[in-house]
Amino acid sequence: PTWGEDIIMGTTLALSRLDQMGGVKIVPIVEDTQFKPAVAVSAAQKLLDVDGVRFIVGDCGSSGTLAVAPIAEERKAILFTPISFAEGISDAGDFVFRFATTPSEEVPIMINFINDLKIKNIAIIYLNNDYGLSFKNRLTEEFENVGGKVVLADSADPLNKDFRTVLTKIKSLGIKTIVLPASTPQVIGVLKDASKLGMDDLIFISTQVAENEALLDAVGAFAEGRLFLTSLSDLSLETIKNNEEAKIFLDLFTSKYPKRIPNTEIIETYDTVLLLAKAMNKCGENTECARDYLYSTNSFVGATGSNYINSKGDVKHSNIIFKTVVDGKYVKLSK
Repeated sequence: PTWGEDIIMGTTLALSRLDQMGGVKIVPIVEDTQFKPAVAVSAAQKLLDVDGVRFIVGDCGSSGTLAVAPIAEERKAILFTPISFAEGISDAGDFVFRFATTPSEEVPIMINFINDLKIKNIAIIYLNNDYGLSFKNRLTEEFENVGGKVVLADSADPLNKDFRTVLTKIKSLGIKTIVLPASTPQVIGVLKDASKLGMDDLIFISTQVAENEALLDAVGAFAEGRLFLTSLSDLSLETIKNNEEAKIFLDLFTSKYPKRIPNTEIIETYDTVLLLAKAMNKCGENTECARDYLYSTNSFVGATGSNYINSKGDVKHSNIIFKTVVDGKYVKLSK
């Protein structure tokens, strides 16, 4: 429910930046995939066959991206997803690119964080799609390889927001840490229900999906001191001092959305569109040229920091950080 808005906001900011820089003019055509793979396929076919689109930004959901990938590959259309996480996207085709982090990037960082807290037993509540499953599988394997134990792993369908049953079971098992590779509404639902059940001794560890102002509005006070999350949105004073692209993004965001909170989904989409624009400036609508240009991008600085694209079409990041909630705000966690 929030990811579509985030993609539109990120795209709008990128188009404003392109207006400042000059060069290629991008006219966006928006389709709502409803977080459903079948709808994503229909939307992609319409964009390709009716609108003549050669570059697609999306889907937000991993399962939708994987469903559209074979079509993009067959048509030699660039499919660049800003915020799909599933490992399988790495092998989805030569014309398929991904800006988001992957479980292979995030899980080792998360395990180090868990070990630093001396945590040995965890529960996982994961989104029942390609992303959630791949994250759960990798986290379970790697955590148990270093002596930890996943006591309980429970999947949640996209529309599920009631977690009282699984939380009651977690409480009975004495588990104090829950990892949440889920959707934003699900993270909110878990924290809401945990608060109602008086589970004040829990620690919640999530991904960038937990960085959303809707969460602060719903459970901000309960999240303080309990919620930790990975993020690519480092817009601290130190960062914007050393990264002009991050400063430009923050200035644009503050000007256009003065009452909103920038998050990783927005900033990833912004960088995705600007990166595609560079390829289009060089290649026009020649997608084979654009594909080769993207694969040759072994170093670029965006608002997310210093990055490169690997041989699988995945953007790899040097600036994955942890955040927590302090005084109703997301803040970078001090080491």
